[in-house]
Amino acid sequence: MEFLLVSSANSDEVLRYDATTGFFLDVFASGGGLDNPFGLTFGPDGNLYVSSSLTDQVLRYDGTTGFFLDVFASGGGLDRPDGIIFGPDGNLYVGSLGTDQVLRYDGTTGFFLDVFASGGGLDGPTGITFGPDGNLYVSSEGTDQVLRYDGTTGVFLDVFASGGGLDHPNTGLTFGPDGNFYVSSANSDEVLRYDGTTGFFIIDIFRLIPICYRCRAPTIVIVYWLSLARSPAHRKCDRSRKCRGTASIIIGKRRCTFTG
Repeated sequence: MEFLLVSSANSDEVLRYDATTGFFLDVFASGGGLDNPFGLTFGPDGNLYVSSSLTDQVLRYDGTTGFFLDVFASGGGLDRPDGIIFGPDGNLYVGSLGTDQVLRYDGTTGFFLDVFASGGGLDGPTGITFGPDGNLYVSSEGTDQVLRYDGTTGVFLDVFASGGGLDHPNTGLTFGPDGNFYVSSANSDEVLRYDGTTGFFIIDIFRLIPICYRCRAPTIVIVYWLSLARSPAHRKCDRSRKCRGTASIIIGKRRCTFTG
């Protein structure tokens, strides 16, 4: 069975859903001081890492059972962590919303290494991801932009994406299987698409395809190809649990990969 994990900021939990049906299964992870979770990622060790925004920490949970393991990363000026990701170097990168920086921690020990990226007008970093070019892409919530930094040095390169109605880009940004770049626009309740090479705005596909008519303030985006012939039953929102501030991860084969 494939699972979808969703961070529930208001209930301080990570919820688990069936990735095929969207049905709620259980609370996968909670406790350990988790307070206002946003970013989720699996580490090289197979465990789940969750940013705990109001305690300025990244917590680690067993990737199979969901049991709390430890506070993996903190310190280094971390303030309201949001998006998190393990980089090509195996280290953990964390968006520090309160300090307008991306911090780097040792991927094995969790020790603070350095301020990896800042500047370039970065204001409220939320989502972070590494692109196919090896560079780091960071959503700048306060300027309605996605900024690009050198993936090795952290030096600011350019404003990669903006416009197209992007309003409050949130934790969700990713490169899709088509090579294009997808960004969640929280204030306009949309997912926007940009050329993955040039950053030019293409089209908001989710304005055209109503996958979930109740989606509000989308935060995490993982893209897959949606067949227009897919049964309407696959487009329904699960209403068995309410959650605010979503983050999604597929365990197993990545198939049904967008959630609101």
